[in-house]
Amino acid sequence: MGILQTEDVPDLSAGLANSGELAVEERDLPADIAPADALVELAPCDADAVELLGSRLDLDPLVAQTLVRRGFDSLEAAERFLSGGEIREAAQLPGAREAAFAIAAHVRAGSRIAVHGDYDVDGVCSTAILVRTLARLGAEVTWHVPSRFGDGYGLSRAAVDKLADDDASLIVAVDCGITAVEEVAHARASGVDVVICDHHAPGEALPDAPIVHPGLADYPCPALCAAAVVYKLAELLAVELGQPATFVDSELELAALATVCDVVPLVDENRAIVRAGLTAMRTTQRPGLRELMRVADVDPLRLDASSFGFRLGPRINAAGRMFSAEPAVELLLTSDERRAVELANDLNGANARRKDVEQTVLFQAETQARRQRDHFAIVVSGEDWHPGVLGIVAGRIAEQYRRPCVALSVDGGVAAGSGRGGGVYDLLAGLTACKDHLIRFGGHKAAAGLELDESALSAFTRDFQAHAESVLTPDDLRPRVRADALATPSQLTLPAAEALLQLGPFGNSNPEPALMVPGVTVVHLRKMGASGRHFKLSVAGRGGRAGVVAFSWQQAIAHGDDAPVSNIVVKLRPNEFRGVVEGQSQLIAHAELPTATGQTALDGWHDAFQAAFASEPPHIAEGGTFALHAVRERAIERSHVVAAYRTIGDAGDGPLSELGIRLAEALPNGVQAGLAVRVLHELGLVGVERNNESVESLKVADAERTELERSATFRSYSEIKDQSQLWLAQSTPTPATPAPAAPAPATPAAPAGTAPLALT
Repeated sequence: MGILQTEDVPDLSAGLANSGELAVEERDLPADIAPADALVELAPCDADAVELLGSRLDLDPLVAQTLVRRGFDSLEAAERFLSGGEIREAAQLPGAREAAFAIAAHVRAGSRIAVHGDYDVDGVCSTAILVRTLARLGAEVTWHVPSRFGDGYGLSRAAVDKLADDDASLIVAVDCGITAVEEVAHARASGVDVVICDHHAPGEALPDAPIVHPGLADYPCPALCAAAVVYKLAELLAVELGQPATFVDSELELAALATVCDVVPLVDENRAIVRAGLTAMRTTQRPGLRELMRVADVDPLRLDASSFGFRLGPRINAAGRMFSAEPAVELLLTSDERRAVELANDLNGANARRKDVEQTVLFQAETQARRQRDHFAIVVSGEDWHPGVLGIVAGRIAEQYRRPCVALSVDGGVAAGSGRGGGVYDLLAGLTACKDHLIRFGGHKAAAGLELDESALSAFTRDFQAHAESVLTPDDLRPRVRADALATPSQLTLPAAEALLQLGPFGNSNPEPALMVPGVTVVHLRKMGASGRHFKLSVAGRGGRAGVVAFSWQQAIAHGDDAPVSNIVVKLRPNEFRGVVEGQSQLIAHAELPTATGQTALDGWHDAFQAAFASEPPHIAEGGTFALHAVRERAIERSHVVAAYRTIGDAGDGPLSELGIRLAEALPNGVQAGLAVRVLHELGLVGVERNNESVESLKVADAERTELERSATFRSYSEIKDQSQLWLAQSTPTPATPAPAAPAPATPAAPAGTAPLALT
């Protein structure tokens, strides 16, 4: 697979290429236990449902396919998804009414209220939403965000004492506090009330305070981020104090920003929040957001979820990572245009420094990671690595090596840092299994923080890697691609790219659609850009030709008219370049169909033939997971069956050991040969002699011409039957006006349509 590059992905290629020491070390590195070839996950697809959605809702076939494969296979479900969903009434949120009453009582009493937040985007946005709402409601309000370096995460006794000394009568903890049982008890003993507004996993006991949390009851969307929870609480608070619910509408843009950046699932209510928030932010009145978009080079009119995740969010996060999150909160609160410019420039500079530091740490960490490719988990550490980038570094390595990674900075005999699960591993369970080595830890399945004595680092690494090995298999480390639709080159157009945007905003649990384009040849390839790491491809297949771009692509791609047939997966999106907008297909996976020569190839051919002949036809309605390189080899056509029949007839009766040579020349591979012979056998056109389960010899039978559709195998695998019976590459609806066919490997001519199979 290729590696997609964003502005937050450092380029290490120059350092690696120019390092002779690393080149020498490469020979001594352990082999990677992770399989290199990608698996494609294909969800079920009912062709009748695709046709229904396409015709009744006027959808592009690729959009209809994606909806069906993602489970929105009825008109009602599809219409509900396309409408964007709904933002539910705030009063439904567990604990929100009680918390709003408690806060409103302090507002009416003129109490000093302190909002205690967190240093990431979600915590910063949560703090800004509530502080601004309380100030507009006339409350005396202050705020505090802890330091990542001096305070650590969450509500602490020190923070409680500080806010109490500042005469706070109420602390509202946002994006934290759900596990702060002792800290809340300490606050109450000090005469300070507390309200908790959080979304993290609770502990065994809950704090003795009003709690707003989407996961503590049967709320329909339990995966709200903290800022969305605070937004709903702010709405109830405004109503309780005599304002309309629309009083907090302007805070929706921050709830949307945090929803994307906190990587909660972009489905159901979360998707509705982001859709509405994107619309609101395009015309935001906040000077800080306008200036943040300026320094991040974001056009408000083209704002989308990726702008949140890759442009705005990293700059807000950078403040908390590099020094303090307070300037980020101030940026979202200020109404001073001049101050907004200063703060946005400061955050932009912090983000630039963060990337420099991250690249330095990542380079060192990646050197260690490569030496652990024979393990199911990776632990990297370094003296005085900047703690603000450890989570990012762990995430980069976990993504690259497709396994969990822990990154630690060692300082004063203590190792502290962050871990990421790599998408396949329960990181919190792994740390729990190693808790005897840890001073403290916490988090969830995908991400966690930890601290341990440096002296325990070796034992922790050993036990952490052993736990990962006990629950993971090499196949868990294999790259996976989820295909949402199957396309021909002629379908990769600007109208289709624009149509796919209906399925956004894209993010966690609602990714940008991936389109599989099977059976193509890369007929032309050229480099793009000064770095020479980006490529422009021209691919040709049964549905015509299309252009494809490959950014930061590291895999060799054979090209030319005689290049091997490949299967590719792309993401299709509108792209503007020099004033011209076109549909751009970006390569995310590529696999050539395997070929072999000589006796090795013939031995492999016989094995594939026997396995295919003995296999049961697949059931496309059940979906499945399969190797990308194997997609095309199982799609048999009428021409394959005809070629097999003619080859056997011309050669006469004989053992497979002899006929196999001719069948291997006549058909693309052993799988298709085995399936074609199975079809002929089912139709009574070819007799088969077996030795146990293996085919030994073949013989043309004396039979009448017949229709291939009588064969169950042909109905399941072929290209020319009802699409609900087509397997994998041929389950894409045929365009109304097909493009001219591109050159394809020569196969024997076959009658068109579904006419009976001629015996001559």
